[in-house]
Amino acid sequence: MTHSEVIILRLLTRRDLYGYQIDQLIEENKMRYWADIGFSSIYNVLNKLENKALVSSYYVKEQGSPKRKVYRISEQGRTELRGEVKRMLAEPSDHHDDFAVALVSSDVLSDSEFQQCLAEYRSYLQRKLQFFREELPQRTIQKQRVAMAIERFARIIAAEIQWLDEK
Repeated sequence: MTHSEVIILRLLTRRDLYGYQIDQLIEENKMRYWADIGFSSIYNVLNKLENKALVSSYYVKEQGSPKRKVYRISEQGRTELRGEVKRMLAEPSDHHDDFAVALVSSDVLSDSEFQQCLAEYRSYLQRKLQFFREELPQRTIQKQRVAMAIERFARIIAAEIQWLDEK
C-alpha cells in the first residue's frame, strides 16, 4: 500500500470526506513534508481505493453548491489499513535515497563542487529541522503519536547535520 493510500484511509477513519477536504487536511497538517502525496494524485488514489472496495462513495448536494462525491472507508478498508500500519511499523521498507546514490557517485565532482553541495544540503536540513521544531501547528504537536513522528524526523535530521559537521 502506498503512503497516499494509507494517509487517505487514515483520514477517512474519522469521518466521511470529499476529495478537496482530504487535500485541505493534508495541507493543514503539512503531510507533504514527510510523505509522498501530491494534490493531483488524491483523486486517482481515491478511485483506486474505491476499485479495491476499500472505500465507497456517495453524492451530497448542499444548497448553493454543486453535487459533491463523498468518500467513506469500508470495513475491508479499515482491516487492510490496520494490517498495513502494523506492517509498516514492524518492518518498514528499505530506505533508498538520492543522497546516498549521489554520495557514492560524487567522485565525478571536483572537491570544491562536492563541498558546495554538502554545504547546500546542510542548509536545506537546517531549514527542515527548523520547520519541524518551530513551524508545525501546535494542535498537531499535541497529538501524542503525531508528536512522536515529528520528534523522530527532527532527531534524524539533527543526526544527519551532525554527521555532515564531522566530515
